[in-house]
Amino acid sequence: TFMILPIYNSGDTRGQGANMQIRVTRLGAFVITGQGKEPTKGPYFDMVFFGNPVRQQTACSVKPPPPANADSLELFGNVSFYPEYQIIPTEQKPIQYVVVLDASGSMSANFNGQCNNSGGVKQCANGPAGYPDVQVTGTGPDYYWTTQSERRIYVAKKALERLVRLSNMPGNTLKRDTNRPDDQMAVVWFNESVPAGNAKAFSNNPTNIINNITTLNNVNGNYRSQGGTNGAAGLYRASLLYNAAPKTVKFNGKDVTYKRVVLFITDGVSNQFLNTSASNLLGGQSGSTTYAKNSYCRNLGTLVVESASCQTTDVGLMYNGWDRPITQMIKTSQQYLRNATVNAEVFVIALSNIPSTGLRDGVPSSTNYFFAAEGLEIIDPATGKTNVDAIIDTISDKVTIGDCIAGPSGTSTGEISSAEFVDGTNGFQYPQVGEVIISSSTDTFIAPINADTDGTLSYYFASVPQGSYRMQAYLFYHHPLDPPNVMRMYSRIWSAGQAVADFTVDVSPSTQGTSFVQRIEQPLTLKLTGDVCPTL
Repeated sequence: TFMILPIYNSGDTRGQGANMQIRVTRLGAFVITGQGKEPTKGPYFDMVFFGNPVRQQTACSVKPPPPANADSLELFGNVSFYPEYQIIPTEQKPIQYVVVLDASGSMSANFNGQCNNSGGVKQCANGPAGYPDVQVTGTGPDYYWTTQSERRIYVAKKALERLVRLSNMPGNTLKRDTNRPDDQMAVVWFNESVPAGNAKAFSNNPTNIINNITTLNNVNGNYRSQGGTNGAAGLYRASLLYNAAPKTVKFNGKDVTYKRVVLFITDGVSNQFLNTSASNLLGGQSGSTTYAKNSYCRNLGTLVVESASCQTTDVGLMYNGWDRPITQMIKTSQQYLRNATVNAEVFVIALSNIPSTGLRDGVPSSTNYFFAAEGLEIIDPATGKTNVDAIIDTISDKVTIGDCIAGPSGTSTGEISSAEFVDGTNGFQYPQVGEVIISSSTDTFIAPINADTDGTLSYYFASVPQGSYRMQAYLFYHHPLDPPNVMRMYSRIWSAGQAVADFTVDVSPSTQGTSFVQRIEQPLTLKLTGDVCPTL
């Protein structure tokens, strides 16, 4: 049906609102071909203009547009989403790190607990499930893995060097911020004992700190180790460093409080008693003879030092008035580091396949502060970056930025500007920011989500065979308040009050359209994939 409608000049109006007067300049012939609704502008009609109206007696001589392919239809729609972002604190405290590194003999093995320096491979430390029990003693001085870069001690030290370079210190460039005081770092290493000489005081000189890390425990070379495991003594020595260090630093005439952070790295069960009265903090080994006769732990014999449960007071009971080593380790963290006086955050990295007893739930500030590297993985062959390096990156970000806080996400938008998209993301170049995918049992069609000149988002399929399709969609967006270059993916479709991965769209003439053109409109609203603040 043709409609004759007035045409006016939008610049030739008088008055406002209900009193507005519009000058009609001409009449025109139109046919309505479709309708829809935009989130920001409201309902609309799609119309075809056929020119000046003809006299009634000749109207039937006007030829309509050719009919569309009855088997294929257009599918289109605007796209909106609920933007989310991470709130970044406006002020960041300087960080006062203490690194507490296990330098016991097992750190000279590879991540599978193997040594191969004496002809053949021997199980010289704890290994993954299914590997043999430990076959030799003297790991470190007598037995070690010959490929230095695969030893636990090497991987740990290189990861700590990375942490130094990520800190806000003179000469560093990765995270340098001269608008706040410098970070500091002290180093403690432990085996069965931790004398005062096993601690290096706080410094903000990256070169000196890296040298301390590299040369600590230098008995058999920089990347060999020896001795037992006294985690509680290492943590206690860290608390003594904090007690002797200032909590604040003068900066621009103000006293600025340090954020205190302990990073505890170990590869074994703590099995040496802490004696705070001894100069080296050693109270002896929690061996089989320290358990009650005929008890489960005593009957383990020499293997008791590898039993995490027996090294807790709950199972092994107290000895000589002392808690068992793992319980001592937990209490040292709680009472000497995570107390109101020191107020440190404590992170734990467990190397190799060791029991998490005490390491996951007791020593760290929370379970989100525990990280495990059961094996060694090279995640970037070009740089040699390992999975332990990646853990360091995560910890550095968490320490520097603080606990993740999600920004509000209660308002949707249908626009993305060029400044809110990083070209190259998923191979896209702006104005393409995403894709819509429809698929049936036989066909799959993909259309880009593009931003118009004003940033308005939409997609368009020119010809879709009739049928029912599973629709999916995703786009990428950088919120201006997010950290630089962070692109978040939005792929959960908001439908019927819930976010879903996909839904069914019916492409058929009965859905919408006229006798001339068949067009199906399906607006999309997307929500974030995952969470702004994932669990670490």
